[in-house]
This record gives sequence, C-alpha cells and structure tokens, in this order.
Amino acid sequence: MMILVDDDTARVGRLAAVGSSPFEHWPAASFEPGSFLARRDPAVLVLGRSKHRPIGDKAVAELRRRGYSGPLIVLSDETPSSSLLDAGADAVLSSGVSLDELTSQIRAVSRRLSGGIGGRVEVGALAYDPLQDAFAVGDVRLALPPTGHRILATLIERPGRPVSREDLARRVFGSMSAHGLIPFHICRIRSKLDKAGLDGKAYLGHQLGRGYLVQAPA
Repeated sequence: MMILVDDDTARVGRLAAVGSSPFEHWPAASFEPGSFLARRDPAVLVLGRSKHRPIGDKAVAELRRRGYSGPLIVLSDETPSSSLLDAGADAVLSSGVSLDELTSQIRAVSRRLSGGIGGRVEVGALAYDPLQDAFAVGDVRLALPPTGHRILATLIERPGRPVSREDLARRVFGSMSAHGLIPFHICRIRSKLDKAGLDGKAYLGHQLGRGYLVQAPA
C-alpha cells in the first residue's frame, strides 16, 4: 500500500476523497526513518510537508540505508532536487503538485522500478498492483486474510529473493519476536493459491536457512 507522510491535512483530505488508490497517512511531525520502517513496509512511499522541519536528503538517505528499496517520491520546495535524487529519491515534485500529477508520477515511478505495466508486479499467473494493493490470478481478484495479504505483498515486491521469517515478522507485525507465527500464515496463503488454481508451494517457496520467496514455477 502507498503511505503518504505529510502534515498537509488539505492534501490528505483531497487524496482520500478521490479514493482512486488506497493509502495510509502517516503524520510527518512524528516521522523518523528507523521507527517508521520497523512498523511499515510501504509499496510506495511519498514524503510530503512537515510542520516543524523539511523532510530532506538526510531522511531519504537514511530510508535507503535501512533497506527501503521501493518507489520513493518527495514533495519539496526547500531542499534542492539534485540533493534529494542523489540521496535516493526516485522523483522530486513541488509541494503544491496537483493530485493528478502526483498519482501519474506514482504510477510512472512504480512502473519503471517494477518493469511491469502500470506498476503491476507479475510472477507467472500471479499479479500484484501496489497502487490498488490488490492481488489477482489472471483477471480474477485474489482475496487473502489481512496478515497473509501483507506477507505476500512483502514477498512479491521482491520476486525471487528470499526473506527470513524474522524480517517478515518485523515488517508485518512490527516485531521479530513474532516470527513463529509466519509458517501458519504461509500455509494459509498457499491454500488460497491452491484454491485459485495455482500451485501454492511452487509459487510460495522456501529456502532452508534463508527464508520464503515468491517465484514463478519452473
């Protein structure tokens, strides 16, 4: 899901009213990269305006240093665009950008980074649209329990790359101590994939000592 870090309540309200893409709002005043990434793993991250201080290149660099590899868009008139881009931003827009341009830029950046169409990630017959936060098998939407949905979204954004149980627990539950719950939810996801006509174990694989991964069947 997209997360908008912003203290501009008017922009947050307009984006919610449009309702074209689901998103979560995170107040910029309380934004700190380390604690944020310990609780959330956004498909798309938009950094907006803070009431107290600009969200500048240091915050962008810290997000990248801590492992956030997804699309990162910054809305800023204070920090030079070159500094933000060099720090790791994928796009820099004016803080007064229109909603139409913002959503278009989100789609363009997601598409470029994923190599998909309209930001979609496709692994075999399984597809994920990060802007709509929705899975599909062919043309049929795939409904998953909330926890399973977050786990599969985390994995499919890194196709072919294993993610450990501890890292999944940190990203999904906010605590690595919950890693023992991951296998149960993996089994439920595989069952849902099986019912959708896919081979759950083939699509949602496991590498001993490394973790779980989403992959296209051989």
